[in-house]
Amino acid sequence: MRSSRNKSGSKLGGIIFVVIFIGASWLFSPADGNKNTPSQQPTTSSSQEASTEPSYTPPPHGDDPAVWPPASTVAVQVAGNPMASNYLIMLDTSGSMGETSCGGSATKINAAKSAIKSFFRHLAPGTNVGLYSFSSDVRKVMPLGRYTHEQFDTRIDRLSADGATPLRQALVTSEKVLRAQAQAQGGYGSYNLVLVTDGQSSDGKPGPVAKAIASDTAININVVGFCTGQDHSLNLPGYTRFSTADSADQLVQSLSKAVKPEQDVFDVSDFSDD
Repeated sequence: MRSSRNKSGSKLGGIIFVVIFIGASWLFSPADGNKNTPSQQPTTSSSQEASTEPSYTPPPHGDDPAVWPPASTVAVQVAGNPMASNYLIMLDTSGSMGETSCGGSATKINAAKSAIKSFFRHLAPGTNVGLYSFSSDVRKVMPLGRYTHEQFDTRIDRLSADGATPLRQALVTSEKVLRAQAQAQGGYGSYNLVLVTDGQSSDGKPGPVAKAIASDTAININVVGFCTGQDHSLNLPGYTRFSTADSADQLVQSLSKAVKPEQDVFDVSDFSDD
């Protein structure tokens, strides 16, 4: 994963923490929707899956394509702590997450909620955390920021399982959110995507998007496949940190691995619902 900020020694790299419950052109469309973006002709198939794939345009890099984040084209509010670490949690809430396989007596989504709440408690003070869910679409549950345990628990507990698994759109949204935060922090800090999923993508192949993000940004992509096995479209050595979980306990362990690059791995025995 590339960051010109790290090469110069002046800024830290980034990590994106992607949590995936198995639920390219490098084309990220601008959020304001006012800019013209090149259209992408979908490949026709019997399932017409390609026709539903989101199209993207790469973020502008100015004269140096290695610089990330690119300069913002709109006014940006400067972050209070430019050195903050950032974790964006992207949770699969598709219909299959309502099943009990791999979750023991609990549904997969409830097992995931419990593990993520405990993970949140073990992040360093001052860490920015964001929570998004994806099923039929991608939804912002909590924007990147600092929250109390009670605030975080209340919001994640409201999530339920229903819908599909748009992994491509989940990745595109993650890049936009983390890019905006990196611009607010002047490129300092770290940027992590944690994606938890229990299935394959319902909106096209996510691999090319993940590779583009890993290659062209300072975002670290962490993916946890819940009951997916190793044969998953986001198991991309050199681009993503992919781990699998076949039980609630293994899910906790996989989340522990995702945070390891930034801080000491917490003891799995520390996880509890208290």
